[in-house]
Amino acid sequence: MDKDRSNEGSYERHVSGHKSDLVVEVRPIRKRTWMPAQKLSIVREGLQRGAVPADIMRRHGISSSLFYTWRKQVLAAAPAGFMPVHVAEPPPTQDRAPQVASRIEIITPGGTTLRIDGAVDARTLGAVLKALCA
Repeated sequence: MDKDRSNEGSYERHVSGHKSDLVVEVRPIRKRTWMPAQKLSIVREGLQRGAVPADIMRRHGISSSLFYTWRKQVLAAAPAGFMPVHVAEPPPTQDRAPQVASRIEIITPGGTTLRIDGAVDARTLGAVLKALCA
């Protein structure tokens, strides 16, 4: 057997003739602890109309997977069938006295707007709201 090709020295460090300019920087791992109120605030910010999730993630220094995990948890914990409601009085017209509202307008968090003109009974309104929440 040829001495140059034997297994002797196989555990010796291999030295390359090529020298590299590679620089390795080591930094400590930064693991933050988020309070539930902070998570909720960040997720609510992301659910606002016109919000850009990438900007929110960058501003708070979180990954997209973390943001979407939090969002999934918040939306799963939300009670089914309930949505925030804002009741607004229609502005009175100058030529006549204010009348009873004859329009219902519902704007979902996703930006969908539903308008119902005219008188609506409770049964019809309940069916519409049930369809929206489904």
